[in-house]
Amino acid sequence: MPTLVTVEVAQEPTFSRPSKFFGLAVLVCLLTAAPMGFTQTLTGAQALRAIDWNTVKTSDPIPASMPTSPSDDPVEAGFAPEWIQRALAPPDPPSCSSGGHGTAPDAACARTLAWVIASKPRSGDDRWSYEFERELRHLIHNRYAERPTISRVFCNSVGCLCYVERHGPPFDPPPLDQQIIYHELLGEPGRRFGIGVKDLNLVRADAYDHHFAWELTLVRRPSSGQPSRNSTAATSP
Repeated sequence: MPTLVTVEVAQEPTFSRPSKFFGLAVLVCLLTAAPMGFTQTLTGAQALRAIDWNTVKTSDPIPASMPTSPSDDPVEAGFAPEWIQRALAPPDPPSCSSGGHGTAPDAACARTLAWVIASKPRSGDDRWSYEFERELRHLIHNRYAERPTISRVFCNSVGCLCYVERHGPPFDPPPLDQQIIYHELLGEPGRRFGIGVKDLNLVRADAYDHHFAWELTLVRRPSSGQPSRNSTAATSP
């Protein structure tokens, strides 16, 4: 709904000749095209405090008020441990270590890995994290450009979280090509950063009744920790 803003312009005294506007206040009406439900953009910390996390259920998307911009802070990049705790349920089996590894299948340890990544800020001199995050954002832009998509990316010394989300109108499930980022990282983009199939996890949710779909690709950082064009990482499962 347009917002009406009234601005009162102060009277400017004139002594040389009278003015028909003298003694009057000029009211300027500005119509701003603010959409219904528009709210001021919050920082990650502000959104974290404002969100009622008890309402977030298993497979729910990241709340819309969380940021989407790059940041060295995982919360300011849009990834709150509270979302991971509630949306990526049930909890991982006891065989998963604190680093997201374990005797259970890798996919079963995704929640633990996501929690560890989202709990640690990025160092300002971490070249691998900055370059790999730039690569992930480039992949998202190229592969999801045809349809509106919400995305969030964060990388640090543990690994990366790459989240894409899409909404659709009622009775029209939002198309989201499955595992695009995952499969891209099994190819040349992943090899350049030393990424292999054992470094990747994927969590996906389709909620057709609520008309959204999202995917979270998790990347466990390889031990080399530096981009390389000579990596021999696996290219297929």
